[in-house]
Amino acid sequence: MSRHPLLLCIALALSGSPAVAQPAADTVRITQNLATCLVRTRGRIAEAYVAGGTPDARSPDYQRLLETRCLPDAGAPPLDPRLVRGAIYEELYARDFANGGPTSFADVPPLAPPNGGANPPLEGALLRFGECVVRADPGDSRALLSAAFQSPGERASIEALTPHLSPCMQDGLTVTFSAPILRGVVAEALYKLSRASAAPRA
Repeated sequence: MSRHPLLLCIALALSGSPAVAQPAADTVRITQNLATCLVRTRGRIAEAYVAGGTPDARSPDYQRLLETRCLPDAGAPPLDPRLVRGAIYEELYARDFANGGPTSFADVPPLAPPNGGANPPLEGALLRFGECVVRADPGDSRALLSAAFQSPGERASIEALTPHLSPCMQDGLTVTFSAPILRGVVAEALYKLSRASAAPRA
C-alpha cells in the first residue's frame, strides 16, 4: 500500500474541494430509499446485484433492478450504479448485523475481489482499499454506516478514518471519493469481513 499523500480526495465540506461535486441530497435519499426497499422486499435480487462488480448503467442487471417497485413512479433522477451498490451493502450490514457485528478481523483471510462488473481492476482495488480501512479501524467504519448522510456523525466518522485513507491506497491508484461512495466502499468491505468472521469455521 502506498503511504504517499495526495492520492485521495474526498468531496466533503470538510475537504473544501470544489473539484468534485457531492451527489445531490435528493439523489442520495432516493438511492438510500431504493436500497432499503430492495433489501427488505427483494432481498435475493439485492444480494444478486451486489454479488458481482458494479455494472454499467445500461446493463440488463442494473435495469432490472430499477424496474422493481422501489423507485418513485416519476421524477427520479438517474442513479449511479456504484452509489446503488454501496447503499445496498449498507442496508445488508444493517439487516444482518443490527445487534453489532464482529469487532476484529485479524483471523479473517483477505477478501476475494468481486467477479464481473464494468471495470474489474477498479473493483478489486476499491475492495482492497475498503478492506484495509475497515481492518485498521472497525469501530469508526461501523460508526460511519450508522451515521445519517451529511450529519455531524458522518463528518466525525470520516475525520476519524482519514488517517487510514492515504496509507490504504495502492501505488498508482488515484480515486476521488464523495461521502456516499466512501460509505459504500467501507460498507462492502465491512459486510464481507463480518460475514466471513461470523461464518462457522471448518
